[in-house]
Amino acid sequence: MNDRPVQFWLFAFLLAGLSITFAGHGSFVDENLIMQVTDSIAQRGSLEAMPGFQALEAPDGKYYSRYGIAFPVIMLPWYYLGEVLFWLFGHHAVFFKGSHFFACLWGSLFITALTGVLFYRVCRLIGGEQAASAALSIVLIWGTSFWPYSQTLFRLTTTTAILLILLECILRHQQQARWLHLVGIALCAMVGVNLREDIVIAFAFLGLFAIAMGSVQERGARASAFWVGGLLGVAIWGWHNYVRFGTFFIENYADLEFNYPLLISVPNLLWGWGRGLLPYSPLCLLLVFSFRSAKKHRELLLWCTCFGIVIAYLLLYAKSHMWHGGRCWGPRHLYYLLPFCMLPGVRLLANDQHWGWKAFAAAAFVWGMLYNWPGVYAHTGAYQSFASAPGFFELLMRPIGHPDYITFDDLDLWWVRMVRMYPYSLWPVAFAGLIGLTLYCGWRLWNSFKQQA
Repeated sequence: MNDRPVQFWLFAFLLAGLSITFAGHGSFVDENLIMQVTDSIAQRGSLEAMPGFQALEAPDGKYYSRYGIAFPVIMLPWYYLGEVLFWLFGHHAVFFKGSHFFACLWGSLFITALTGVLFYRVCRLIGGEQAASAALSIVLIWGTSFWPYSQTLFRLTTTTAILLILLECILRHQQQARWLHLVGIALCAMVGVNLREDIVIAFAFLGLFAIAMGSVQERGARASAFWVGGLLGVAIWGWHNYVRFGTFFIENYADLEFNYPLLISVPNLLWGWGRGLLPYSPLCLLLVFSFRSAKKHRELLLWCTCFGIVIAYLLLYAKSHMWHGGRCWGPRHLYYLLPFCMLPGVRLLANDQHWGWKAFAAAAFVWGMLYNWPGVYAHTGAYQSFASAPGFFELLMRPIGHPDYITFDDLDLWWVRMVRMYPYSLWPVAFAGLIGLTLYCGWRLWNSFKQQA
């Protein structure tokens, strides 16, 4: 069965739909630091950043980001897209903080849509039906915290993409051993270590899953790919630290304290109205019922792997004094684990399953969209939860005080802002065109299911 048309139209549908609710500006100091490093690499071949939050002073008296090098490098194509926008339009008010930042933020939408397609591919690999896999991917992006976080330059969504590519390479190599899959495993391990250091926890579980099945030779090949990629990643990580700080090993998160009482943090991270997984992403409940849907030994091992990853990170972040994620929307530290929670849904939503699971998924999707919608239209620098955010129409009725600047009380929808500022121009036509493009992509996606049936 040819999946390429479905994947193409799913990606186009997600990207066009996410572009409708594009914010076009950053909200967090972390994003500024990412942009500073990306700008330094592109313009000066340097890693230098400005003094500020999460920028550490080095022995040479300069300041450098304490984060890994992978994400600023990943942002480079969109930075150069920003160069093109600057060449075409110069310093324009529609770009807020500049065309480079604007383009990189749109790149975050691109990565989020790509993550939805990667999740679809993994669902199909474990036997999910086309329609159920695509529906679950749409729910992942628009029915969870992935939607509001698509508007940020956080590294978490990209981390999800790396983990899904890694899982896909493992699953494909278990089905048909090819050297290309091993290269994929090694590259994911290498990039992941330089993206977020805590990704090694997920690597440990996925590494065990990688060597759980197949011949001794195949298991050894996957283990070797993991080790080679991991060692290369650590070498790059150490070199990056040496260039910045003159030492191979630094404690990137030395300011974190892991002494918070679990009795307080765990319930809040699971079902708390402000930071809990369940209110913001109800379909993560699918993981609880995953074991009853396992039809094969490999599926059971996969569900155990997913369960282990989610529990490990839940306990890790719950123990931290920053378990709540700071001034960010909802369950910041856990939302990127949602694909592992929702993966069993491809079995529970199959055509031969009881209709009750489909009704639950539909209800959870509507709930998730409504609960995360304020995180899209309200400035998350001021409003960090569904309970604290103002109403949509309340923000829509407020006048725009600064055409080239976003305040905490402004509506965070770039297209709506442009239409309100220039109602008698081409902006309303372009916005209508984007909505029409999204509907067209959705229609083509629907037709691609019928053609494959």
